[in-house]
Amino acid sequence: MSILARLKRKSKRSCWTRGWMRRGERSMSSTLVRELAVEDGAEYHAVFRMDEADFDYFLNLVSSLIAKQDTLLRTSISARERLEVTL
Repeated sequence: MSILARLKRKSKRSCWTRGWMRRGERSMSSTLVRELAVEDGAEYHAVFRMDEADFDYFLNLVSSLIAKQDTLLRTSISARERLEVTL
């Protein structure tokens, strides 16, 4: 088989990311947590075991320790999302 025939038979390369990953929204969890904080403060307190003001205070204390830098390949997970997942 000639080289030209091999090149023509090669399939189109697929992208390593999915369409929902290329959208602007980082994850559904960030959207859900924002909605939870706005609509149901009692449930927010039940999930995180603190109210939103305490969460923000705690985030300010630890954000410099848990924040990561963005790279050329991907954006980093924010300190807020890291703390939400941890709690």
